[in-house]
Amino acid sequence: PPRARAAPAVAKGGSDSDDELLALPPLFEAGESSPDAAVGMRASTTRTIHREGGWSVNEMQKRNGLMARYMSHTKGGATGLDQTRVEFLPGDLRADGEPNIIRDRLCAGSHQSMAVVVALALSRCRATSGSPPPVCVLGGGGLALPMALLASEPSLEVSVVELEGVAIDFALRFFGCAGEQRLTLVEDDALAFVCRGEARCPSAALIIDIDFLRGCGPPDVLLSAEFWSPAWKSVLGRQGGGLVALNAIGAEEGPLLALAAAALAHARALNEEAALGERPMAAGVLEPCGAADRGTWTGFVPRPSVLVLGPRALLEVLAPEGASALEHALKASPWVRTVSAEFLRELSQGSGSLASWRWLAGGATEDVR
Repeated sequence: PPRARAAPAVAKGGSDSDDELLALPPLFEAGESSPDAAVGMRASTTRTIHREGGWSVNEMQKRNGLMARYMSHTKGGATGLDQTRVEFLPGDLRADGEPNIIRDRLCAGSHQSMAVVVALALSRCRATSGSPPPVCVLGGGGLALPMALLASEPSLEVSVVELEGVAIDFALRFFGCAGEQRLTLVEDDALAFVCRGEARCPSAALIIDIDFLRGCGPPDVLLSAEFWSPAWKSVLGRQGGGLVALNAIGAEEGPLLALAAAALAHARALNEEAALGERPMAAGVLEPCGAADRGTWTGFVPRPSVLVLGPRALLEVLAPEGASALEHALKASPWVRTVSAEFLRELSQGSGSLASWRWLAGGATEDVR
């Protein structure tokens, strides 16, 4: 049942904690060619403004004069990279004394690419129903992506499922998220939330911003029909946006392929059962290329990647040959050219941290007929 924490309302789920959900994805700045340099700068200029329950809110001065605020989590004695990062102009404060967060640009490359996925899903929704259905985000952190989407799309609603109450409190208190009426926050195990069929249906997109694949295989439930049947039901069909994106940072090839194959197999089963007419379906991954694809990635600086699944016709625009189609598809969401500027530039140039598109699951397409 919903329980009041601060505006907006936060619903408390009934499932037990899942330690795997504590390891949210570390991030570094979109467009940063040297994560190591960013880490070095962070170590010398960061100050912690609040700490609680293994989580901390930190700030650092950037070379361009902006301030960056980010959330980090310590687990087992190890502190990861920032899990969400936002920026603000020093001295630009709201009435409550907190900074006015810049919402027309996302810092993390993964979030920029996911914003493009949402824009593509919204273009499909507008073509069939006019008004967009909500977006569901699993894994909240400081809510940089959900808040950027809400600031960009005045009629959009976003639901976020976050396991850690501390992270939700930090987002409301330190990341400018309190008072947003179109944002629904649910404190719950994200996978259990979907398995119980609680994701809104229809949804424009399902964004999984939790690093389930970093250094290990996905949890069994993420391969199961228990998860994928309600997940696909929420985004497929006439009014849904059709797309799922998952933060696959640090993923190895085997688990990535296994997850994509399982997801598409469950899409096929659902299509046969419900006659959704969604075919063919496909999966692909956005990953580093060019100078950004370093020779050695580490546990502290894992290899970034984003898995995207959905109707092949929507995914084709992310492939190199789909550049002109991507340009056309994004016309209905002009905000994305600013919010995701670095990602779109790198994708067009074919060099960057998420600038390469690679089809998965046994080739370009997994047909669900």
